[in-house]
Amino acid sequence: YDDITAYQAWYTRALPVVRQLLPDRLPEFEEQYRLGKGGGRLTTDNFRIADFLAERTPVGMGDRRQRFNWVHHKLLFQITILDSARGRIGSLLADISGVVRAEVFDSELQKAKEFLKSGHVRPAGVIAGVVLESHLSAVCQNHAIKASGKNPAISAYNDALKDEAYDLPTWRRIQHMADVRNLCSHQGQREPTTDEVEELVSGVEKVVKTVF
Repeated sequence: YDDITAYQAWYTRALPVVRQLLPDRLPEFEEQYRLGKGGGRLTTDNFRIADFLAERTPVGMGDRRQRFNWVHHKLLFQITILDSARGRIGSLLADISGVVRAEVFDSELQKAKEFLKSGHVRPAGVIAGVVLESHLSAVCQNHAIKASGKNPAISAYNDALKDEAYDLPTWRRIQHMADVRNLCSHQGQREPTTDEVEELVSGVEKVVKTVF
């Protein structure tokens, strides 16, 4: 009785997990448990876990241990399916993280555009630079690449990703963006032009959407 209760509780918890994370495997998972079919005639072909729990006996299999061994591999099959959901959880969380990050970046770039419209060129460039740096940091994580330096900035991430995530022309464009961002961040240098920062913002938008 305890074993039956334990399995039923496990199955009840496992079923929605498979349904949510592995919907393509749900029919297989349920099939291992589902009551046997066959017009009332129970055979080894349609003998399932639910039949075993209900003490039903298929034709030609009177011994309980024999019946247990028969359904044991069905339970193991269910466990294997459920275990594969672990990997799906990781990818699902990564997908959610990517969506959230993209929404934040869109919001920040919109702020940069609003600053540009109101004539605040430096703040717009700084915001765009922060988005670019954050995105390149995430790309490095996606590719398991470590940028040099204790606190890497755009240039360090860009160097680390060259030839690993994108080609030389892309590296040059991003390096130019880093130079414009530096103009915006350091008051001692010349004033960045509106055109330069507009190009920076549009360039960052493209990198966020095309470099992963």
